[in-house]
Amino acid sequence: MIILYNIALLILYFFSFILKPFFLKFKEREKNVNLSLQSLNKLNHTRKIIWFHAASVGEFEQAKPIIETLKTKFPDVQIVCSFFSPSAYKTQAEYEYADAIFYLPLDLPTNSKLVINKIKPDAVVFVRYELWANYLLLLKKYNVPTFLVNATAPNQNFFNKTLLMKKFYRFVFSLFNAIFVVNSEHLHYFQQLKIKTDIKVLPDTRFDRIVQKVKTAKSKPIISTSSFSDKFIFVAGSIWEKDFEIIANALIKYNFSNLNKITSILVPHEPNETFLQSIETVFPNSIRLSKLLSEPQTVQPGGVVLVDNVGKLLMLYSNAHFAYVGGAFGVGVHSLTEPAGYGIPVACGPNCFNSPDAKPMLEGNALSIIHNSKDLHRWITELTIDKSTYNSRSKASRDYVYSKVGSSDKFVEFLSHSLQ
Repeated sequence: MIILYNIALLILYFFSFILKPFFLKFKEREKNVNLSLQSLNKLNHTRKIIWFHAASVGEFEQAKPIIETLKTKFPDVQIVCSFFSPSAYKTQAEYEYADAIFYLPLDLPTNSKLVINKIKPDAVVFVRYELWANYLLLLKKYNVPTFLVNATAPNQNFFNKTLLMKKFYRFVFSLFNAIFVVNSEHLHYFQQLKIKTDIKVLPDTRFDRIVQKVKTAKSKPIISTSSFSDKFIFVAGSIWEKDFEIIANALIKYNFSNLNKITSILVPHEPNETFLQSIETVFPNSIRLSKLLSEPQTVQPGGVVLVDNVGKLLMLYSNAHFAYVGGAFGVGVHSLTEPAGYGIPVACGPNCFNSPDAKPMLEGNALSIIHNSKDLHRWITELTIDKSTYNSRSKASRDYVYSKVGSSDKFVEFLSHSLQ
């Protein structure tokens, strides 16, 4: 199996390097791989070293609560972090809990030997769906414990259902010492593979990260509460054009017919100038977040704050009394648990079941599905006039998130026993 894997990799990498000039991110990554490896030279091999690998920013956010718990309980442990994507490497380059950060070289036997011999890790943690067969094979040969956390089953497309891919997954998942899956549904997939690896159910560590962020945001919100004159604040996060069409119609109707208007914070998934200007055409009196922060002022009743930069959504939910999450009229909904962590009612479009949280949140009354602007208008109206409904849905959201907190502590405890 590993021979077929390496042949396929060589073919893939051959074409990747030919096409590298056309893919700027890949070109940037390969240009800086060797330079980034120099950070490994400062490691002290007389102390324990735990290596974490995440593909991108989202997966690394899941690793952070584990890393920070580990550092709190075992301050002498050295943390090494590797990434595949340039965006993750650049944005996390100054992460305070990491002793070394680098790009993980492509999964070739020579690269795996070079990196592992430089790090000499005492344990390695891969996040979610990272399967680097040559690295895992060599780590197993060196008797280095390896763990996969926040594991989920691969997408069940035609390719992944083929006999060859099933054999590959059985082979590569068997290389881990333990796999921590996010729920019993995904546990079933791994059990069907009939691998000998220890498989455990442990809620996603992103819940720990969300709770950490919630506490920070509540103590230090991006927008001061004094900036709002309305009683209710509505945040629409990661919205696309179709989301905005539904939101705009509902907001205009609600604020036209209600004395107690609501202020809205609209957060485009991609805040490009074209989309921002199209929103400003519908809401000409909106104010961009960058201007509001540089020139603090009170947002007019029924006003709109238009977020014109990225990376602030999770913190902005701290201002919300209820939230709509975008993406579910297209490829799939974005994070439902981020607003739920603040204990507020959450709504989204119908194409939301790409999220493992959608079904349990819907069943627990923490999530409402919106099909059109009438649905959204009805949802907003009910929450603003019926206090008992608002409180019950808020409690359901909070309970869903907080019932899953604590996985980082449990994993660190497991990891510490493995290192003894």
